[in-house]
Amino acid sequence: MAPEHIFPIIYANLDPDLTPSPQNMESPSSTTITEITRAFFALQVFSTACRRATLSDEVAAEIWPRIWGWISFVDFYRDYDNPALRNVSQPQVYSTLIQAICEFCFPVGMIRGKLVTDTPGWRTFITRAWSVFVAEGDFTRETQFHNLCTIMVRDMQAAHPTNFRELIDGVGGNVDDLAALVIQHLKLLLTYLDVAQTTSIRVMLGGPFQLLIDTDGKQPEFWHAILKQGIITVLTTAICRFAVDARLGDPLGSCLRLLVSMTGRPLDSFRWMTEALKSGLMKAVLLCCTSNIDGVPPQTEYFLQEAIPRALVSYSAVVQVERALADGFPLASLPSFRASPLVYAWDRLAILATERIKVMKDYSGGGYATLRVCDNIKCAKVTAKHGIKQCSACEMVYYCSWACQYVDWRDGGHRHDCKIYTAAGPRKPEHLSARERSFMCALLQSDYRAQRHTILLHKIAFMYERPGGTFCMTSLPTSPHTLCNSRRAARSDPRTEIIMMMITEGVTTRVRAVSVRFRKSNIYYALRRIVDRIPAGLGILDISQVETHFGAQVRALREDDEPVFSLYAE
Repeated sequence: MAPEHIFPIIYANLDPDLTPSPQNMESPSSTTITEITRAFFALQVFSTACRRATLSDEVAAEIWPRIWGWISFVDFYRDYDNPALRNVSQPQVYSTLIQAICEFCFPVGMIRGKLVTDTPGWRTFITRAWSVFVAEGDFTRETQFHNLCTIMVRDMQAAHPTNFRELIDGVGGNVDDLAALVIQHLKLLLTYLDVAQTTSIRVMLGGPFQLLIDTDGKQPEFWHAILKQGIITVLTTAICRFAVDARLGDPLGSCLRLLVSMTGRPLDSFRWMTEALKSGLMKAVLLCCTSNIDGVPPQTEYFLQEAIPRALVSYSAVVQVERALADGFPLASLPSFRASPLVYAWDRLAILATERIKVMKDYSGGGYATLRVCDNIKCAKVTAKHGIKQCSACEMVYYCSWACQYVDWRDGGHRHDCKIYTAAGPRKPEHLSARERSFMCALLQSDYRAQRHTILLHKIAFMYERPGGTFCMTSLPTSPHTLCNSRRAARSDPRTEIIMMMITEGVTTRVRAVSVRFRKSNIYYALRRIVDRIPAGLGILDISQVETHFGAQVRALREDDEPVFSLYAE
């Protein structure tokens, strides 16, 4: 029989009127079993016939409703004790059903492709089949995974809310189940790399990767779920594997792009960067620079020059970088890496990391004690954090005693500021932990120690150019807390300064206000006396001029105690 003559026979054997009813499936008769067996055999023959004869668009349009009707039936009743398919495993059943759908998807055509994509529920079936294949955990069945993932790669509308709901329904009903399926798929595949065919491995990676790429920015709940379940670790591990295999340049690029997007999410950037560093991100970057893949991926440069250095204001990230450096990086000494254009970026990162690790160790050893200053501007008392109390109304300011709170309420402006704080409503939860904020203050204090002389020279120039000006620059939009504290600083007989700390979290730069509290005003007035000796009318002072004429006097200035840095919670 000519192959093209088989389609009418298949069409007849997939008659929707022969689909058993739910009642008949409770205790199927021999007739029902025969109908199911015949239909399933017709689906198997259909795929074989399509490989031997061309399936025209006209025939496809006629036969698709019957194909889909029986696919839906077999899928829906997969959990029944079905005598007709008792000797066929679930993976084998779904392999047949997936292969039948593939005949409508490839070669890609508008008419035939729309037959599938316009059919409600087909994505639910896809994820049900996907979960069966992954649960079996046997990637040696390359054909079934290849076909399934090829369909997923060609699905350009998976992120649409209605379509995405179908994906979730097929795997269990919530985004956590879908996230777990993606994670399990990738983990299984990483154990299979050594024996996989190049084409198959690319496609089998492409399915879940395409889903992640399509849903980026469109399905935040799904991304949050998959981040919580460890996708960062999986991607970082995958990069380390792919970077040493020249066959896998395309999957490597997809992994790097996804990792850039996931570690660059606002608010949680430090958390995910820390996880990536813990999972071997620095090793992965070096492997990308020394691999035999043509060219260094651009994301490698991003991690070396931007993402990792920015993350080193986070205590948790610095801890992970210290552990990574402690393991040693022989790759960094290889001639292939020393010849890389990114070797200088690596060396700069190593220098910065060494500096931050030193601060981290000093901080952990108590070298940067977390202190609080009484917010009564007439009080200079500094105490440990637990020895000071909040204003119970606004929970924004701290006092060492009830007497100081009373003075600040009456004369310090808190009567006015407290209303502003409470009117602003409850504060959003602070996404940075107390330790992270405290460590950032330690970094600022370390910078102040190292650059104190230069800072004082700039203050002289500022005071000369702006007589009577205060060191509170708040032109950037900030919280009510920052604005109120700026007014407080201006009244503090200059013992309080507000500085703006710019922190890049992923792709977002946030401005955090830091209060710098000096216990005495003697340094300020010493600088003022220097300024008073500078002739008027010089305009803008160059710092080198200030250093030449007054550098020795500035070096001679001594503070009884270091200032206290406080990073405001937002």
